[in-house]
Amino acid sequence: HCVSKMLHESEDLKFLVHLVQQTERLCDEISREGRRLSIEETDRKSKFFTKINQNDKNLKELTSEAFKLRDLSLEVISLLRMENQSYKQQIEKIMNGNTTTENSKSMT
Repeated sequence: HCVSKMLHESEDLKFLVHLVQQTERLCDEISREGRRLSIEETDRKSKFFTKINQNDKNLKELTSEAFKLRDLSLEVISLLRMENQSYKQQIEKIMNGNTTTENSKSMT
């Protein structure tokens, strides 16, 4: 009876050791998978923020270019208005008969 009890306890002990070993393997596997996922997630976030920063930089450059274009457009409009005013004045002089030979030359 004592021997069978010891054998039974021995079997229980072997089973417990087996369970502990399996648990340790699972913990290692979970730990490795957790590290892998963490690295993957960090990499994904890094790429995402790199893309956001690049988009932000591109947007700032485009905004800057748009303002330069606006300034140039305003300059061109101003020059066209001045030129238009000059032509109007010359036409008025011609219509009023106050033209000089100089003004006639500048019209052509």
